[in-house]
Amino acid sequence: MMHTRLVITKAEGAASLMRWGRLIAEAQGHPFEILIVSAHKTPSVEPVPLLHEGEAPPPDLLRAVRDAAWACWRPDAPEGEPLEGERSEGEQRVPEVSLRWIRHPDPVEGVLACLEDTHTLIVPCAKAPKGHATGLDALPMALFQRATCAVMLLRTNPLDGAPSPEILVPLLEPRGDEDGPQAALRLGRALAATGGTLHVVNTLSEGVEDFEAVGRRIVEKAMAQAKAPMEGVQVVTEAGEDAWAGLARHLDAHIWLGEDGAAHNLMLVGAERWSTARRALLGVVPASRVSSAEGLSVAVIRPRRPLGARLRSQADRWLALTLPQMSREGRIELTTRLETGSAWGYDFMMLISLATAIAALGLIQGSGAVVIGAMLVAPLMTPLLGAGLALVQGNVRLVRSAIRAVMLGFATALLLGVLIGLLAPTRAMTGEILARGAPNILDLGVAFLSGIAAAFALSRPGLLAALPGVSIAAALVPPIATTGITLAWGHPEIAWRSALLFGTNVVAIVLGSAVALWLGGIRPREVGGKSWSGRAAAGLTVAMTVLAVVLTMMFFEGRTDTPTPPAHLAPEVEAVLRADLERYEARLLDARLSGETLSVHVEAPAPLPPEVLRQLAQGARARQGAEVSLEVRTTLVTRID
Repeated sequence: MMHTRLVITKAEGAASLMRWGRLIAEAQGHPFEILIVSAHKTPSVEPVPLLHEGEAPPPDLLRAVRDAAWACWRPDAPEGEPLEGERSEGEQRVPEVSLRWIRHPDPVEGVLACLEDTHTLIVPCAKAPKGHATGLDALPMALFQRATCAVMLLRTNPLDGAPSPEILVPLLEPRGDEDGPQAALRLGRALAATGGTLHVVNTLSEGVEDFEAVGRRIVEKAMAQAKAPMEGVQVVTEAGEDAWAGLARHLDAHIWLGEDGAAHNLMLVGAERWSTARRALLGVVPASRVSSAEGLSVAVIRPRRPLGARLRSQADRWLALTLPQMSREGRIELTTRLETGSAWGYDFMMLISLATAIAALGLIQGSGAVVIGAMLVAPLMTPLLGAGLALVQGNVRLVRSAIRAVMLGFATALLLGVLIGLLAPTRAMTGEILARGAPNILDLGVAFLSGIAAAFALSRPGLLAALPGVSIAAALVPPIATTGITLAWGHPEIAWRSALLFGTNVVAIVLGSAVALWLGGIRPREVGGKSWSGRAAAGLTVAMTVLAVVLTMMFFEGRTDTPTPPAHLAPEVEAVLRADLERYEARLLDARLSGETLSVHVEAPAPLPPEVLRQLAQGARARQGAEVSLEVRTTLVTRID
């Protein structure tokens, strides 16, 4: 059975919180439970009876909460009469009430562990939590963002003795695809059904024709989308530039108690984003108007998360119990390091230029050692890891900085590669250049695993020594240098293939690092609403899938086009060829047939004349019985007696 649960962290204001919590539980028809939350070194969750008799004196917070609960529910009841269990007092139904004491070194985790059968979690929020809040101060924002059940942040008037459900619901986001306003309308209608009134405030521009009729039509449509009855709903249409301005205008006129009683005593706002919730809860109604005797309590409700979000939350909890998670200090240090290293500047430009020059020279001379040295100098791995971190965090500023650094770095390396290619004294296609022009599915796998390894090593200070090896495994600058060189030499096919290799490395490293950081405990700053990072991750996943298909096709195409390995000639053919060469004082060192090419290595005192080579080619064709091209490599030997 689903429950409505109220979090209490201090005795101040506990009575008003309990009264509203009881009313909400009654409106929803759920059992009601109070969660007393405190920080403690040893985690524990203890059911606590509301009775005082027969118990050791509890701590001050627990005693104050139990006294407040007794006063709220049964102020005239004899001492010792139990409150647990659902009963009827006249026509008013009293929800079942129970009490649990949660003690945990991380109160947020302690509360999250007790929400399996929770429908609505009510959390007090009397002040603005800061982004770096910890402990009990972090509860409102953290639970609003992380809990999968419906969450209500409640800022109550502590002087409100007996709340009557005069509910005000402003339509701040009256769109059909937003669940927050619909949740507020449904709950407001349920609260009003217990003996009060629901007032729905809508805002229109002053120039709208049939102002009141249009406003009512909008409210009727919103109530229909929320599947809540319209009977008894009071529609208020205000004029303003936007919904917030209309709400402020209405509150200025109707927030105080009138002669006939309170116009409203609870403003209920539906919101899916923390920024909207914070503004509605703490930025609309001044503190003086909340805490006065005629004040207004304010609540923000965020609806239950969809199935996907609930599954992600369960995965997060499983990972937290299974894999070592980064500490808060480690996350701060990692973010600082990547934000600094992902910024384009003079140092970044110099390193990318030097790395490209080294890589280009190594590619032209076919030196693998020089190319490896360029990989160690290149700074491109850091902004790619920064992009992976930004993807997980939803950090817009960091992803912009990382994209700028990667794009400018690519442009700089490409231009420098073209320049070195134009100035090179030779244009021989070395094996190092050809290797970058033949990407395949294996390169995608290497890049993805390299991104995971790099992010894992960077998130663990003791593993930073592994980063150079990761940089070598996932080459970034050599493909760009190859693209520039081959463009300068007039080989566009190799150029686009090497550019494809670079793009493959970028996509795979960003996704791999994002996966590793998420597994390590990095979580988004904002969970509510549709995030750009989710769309970006989906786009990169699609891109990686397309690349995998293309590179797989290129892999099998390359295997089909690969020539057969060189084979030795038949002994009788080699003997005839050896005899022919001896007539010209040449000695046969090696002869191999690769496809239709006969490669011959000869040792002679002087280069063989062209007519001799033509005779050897004709003889090879005759002996092989097919068209064979002859390739002769001569080693000159001078004998001195």
